[in-house]
Amino acid sequence: MLRAAIGVLLALVLGASAASAAARTRHPAPPEATAAPVAVATAAVATIAAGSNAEATAAERFASANAAFAAGRYDESIAGFRAIIAESGYSPALLFDLGNAYFRSGRLGEAILWYERARLLAPGDPDVQANLRQARRAANLPPEEEPHWLRFAAAASVNSLAILASGALVFAAAAAIAARIGRAALRDRSGLRRGLTSAIAACFVVAVGAALLCATRLRDLERAVVLGPEAALLVAPYDAATASGSLDPGEIVVIDQRHQEYALVRSAGGRSGWVRGSEVERILPD
Repeated sequence: MLRAAIGVLLALVLGASAASAAARTRHPAPPEATAAPVAVATAAVATIAAGSNAEATAAERFASANAAFAAGRYDESIAGFRAIIAESGYSPALLFDLGNAYFRSGRLGEAILWYERARLLAPGDPDVQANLRQARRAANLPPEEEPHWLRFAAAASVNSLAILASGALVFAAAAAIAARIGRAALRDRSGLRRGLTSAIAACFVVAVGAALLCATRLRDLERAVVLGPEAALLVAPYDAATASGSLDPGEIVVIDQRHQEYALVRSAGGRSGWVRGSEVERILPD
């Protein structure tokens, strides 16, 4: 499961880099030139025409979705933004806009879901953080409590933490090899030897710490958001089962198991039970 989450996350982030350009420039990035020079010369006019049409179409769709949002036609705006995401992929800007449209329409569960997805791609974005807090308050959900030692992880992406851990480990290994090779030269330089030893130890500490934070963030990828109003917690995965309670829209849960159209979830408060799969959705898409 962890390996699958890493793979999906990398695909999500890589796809988001291209889609981010589309959201901010209002048109998709041009395709890579992979044809031979003769083929490029032959197809130049057709390529330019097709690219212009694609850019105009994307810009028109985005402008139409924004216009619908400004006019208060939030369902139309939601449909427009979702169509762009389905075609162009995820980007923090598009996810943020979609979250705003859901929030204005009063669908707080979906708003929190898309704000959480935007935060996944842009963990340090203050606008995403502010709107997510506002949506949680509107849904009467308690503020998220996070240990102080995890605040750095919350502001850093999984990729940056993995790069930090790898870089620190490589530097520590290289320094250890250099110290081993030059041990004769370092024999009479106690200060330099102690400094090099301290640097190696510090790099190992950074590598281990970043790896642990990365693992914590990856576990968070199993989180899901409750969408349905007062989703019933069932004691068994079928409609006639007894309900032991309910979950509020926008509440964060962890999906432990799936059975047909039901999901076994566990809330932050320790409650667990089966809910209909349509009433809960993972922050990291399946």
